[in-house]
Amino acid sequence: MNKYHFSVSIHFNSDYDVKNLENILKLKPYSITPYEKSVGDTKSAKFVYRTKVLNDIYTDDLFKQFVKKVEPHLKSLPEILKENDGRCVFRIVFDELKEKPCISLDNEILGILYKLNSNYEIVF
Repeated sequence: MNKYHFSVSIHFNSDYDVKNLENILKLKPYSITPYEKSVGDTKSAKFVYRTKVLNDIYTDDLFKQFVKKVEPHLKSLPEILKENDGRCVFRIVFDELKEKPCISLDNEILGILYKLNSNYEIVF
């Protein structure tokens, strides 16, 4: 079986207080990086929410459950992103790949990602 996890990363190219997102989104962050503590040439603030590691070859239904779980808490996010030069990235990360994964996104999930102007990444 494959081992993987889902995450939502929210990045701001401005000095937005990402600690506020825990209360706004009702999600306990996996990690928070304030703007002043970012490393590298491009400064940014970052909020990351992450699921536990999952074991399954079929990621589509689990990704749909994940997105639907976090989507109700993301309603205010488009305006926050727009006002603070932010972006949202939904990600599936394969921690261990033993079989070819089955990955697909239905129109409902694509609609949620579109509303948030999000990217979707698959990391092997």
